[in-house]
Amino acid sequence: MTRREIYFYDKEYSKLYVTPEFNGDKSEFVKFSKRMDICDKEWNEILKEFENIKTLDEFREASKNAQSYYHSFIGDSILSIKEVKEIKHNDEVYMINENGELYLYNPKKLDRNYLINIANKGKFEYQDLIMDVECFFSKYANCNIYQLNIEEIANISTLKTYRLGALEDLEYTSNLDEFIDKEVGWFINKVSEMKKNMQKEPLKLQIICSPNSNFEVGFQDENKTKYVLEEEKDYFNLIKIDSSSLEPEYNLNFPIEIEGNILYPVYDGWLDRAVFDKDKIDVQGLIMASELNSYMIIKEDIRNTNSNLNDIFHNIYNVENIEKNIFEKYKDDPYTNELKNKYYMFLFKKNAINEMPTQEDEEEEYGPNS
Repeated sequence: MTRREIYFYDKEYSKLYVTPEFNGDKSEFVKFSKRMDICDKEWNEILKEFENIKTLDEFREASKNAQSYYHSFIGDSILSIKEVKEIKHNDEVYMINENGELYLYNPKKLDRNYLINIANKGKFEYQDLIMDVECFFSKYANCNIYQLNIEEIANISTLKTYRLGALEDLEYTSNLDEFIDKEVGWFINKVSEMKKNMQKEPLKLQIICSPNSNFEVGFQDENKTKYVLEEEKDYFNLIKIDSSSLEPEYNLNFPIEIEGNILYPVYDGWLDRAVFDKDKIDVQGLIMASELNSYMIIKEDIRNTNSNLNDIFHNIYNVENIEKNIFEKYKDDPYTNELKNKYYMFLFKKNAINEMPTQEDEEEEYGPNS
């Protein structure tokens, strides 16, 4: 017996309601010989009660009418609709949007008819992913163009978009089923893989001097495997460095732990690879510390450069410490002022200081001829 529920969102009060569960229909009652219970109509006929529903009272009345087609040998009863917080799983779930449009919320397959019919109606769920289909008319192509959007999943994946094309033109989109099976199916598998990664033990990474001159920040795990950080706008990539060639490998796809912070990889639909949230660690602080450390290594023989780098990073917002151990120490070097300005600009952008030091401040500290 197919278990079904219908949801209605009351936009006036921003509340979600659901009918009692409908178990089976006329054909299924006959097929399963359901004792002395009967149902008067097929499900597609029962669904007609919920067409063009736009108010909560209409939804309540439709639910009563739909229930009236079911008869039990122990007596008929009409159950009330319920207010709920979220949509729950069932064999078939239907949604009524704010325009009174009724649609299947949890399709078993993304076929052409479903994608066309669901366009611009609202969100739906497929393979545990929340999606929607947009449809817009293209003057250039002189036809409707369809686009499938898959919602982001926190700590798992970002938004993923697929341009489906002119679905109503069978000739131009004849490979639709193959495309969905291959492309959307691949993404579903990737999301499943990312979910499994959430259960893995984080790889503990220590901050080290970058093993590759093209990257400013480096890390090392407990097995001495080295990695470098590649910064993006909102994310960063963590790339393993091949020990024999020092070439990067974009294959890090599991949780990491840096400075006690655990970070989970997120599949970026645009970059088509796993990345990490830049807000979880102080990427700019690491970059600044690495630049200061590199400068010190050039100026003097430092026995443990990795330890020195970590000391700088842990004191990167201790202005007095940085001033004393770097800028004051190397004040005779013409590049020191340039590096100092860069450091203070870093602090200003990080809101660690209220204003940038002026040229007069520097001359007062070092003297005009320093």
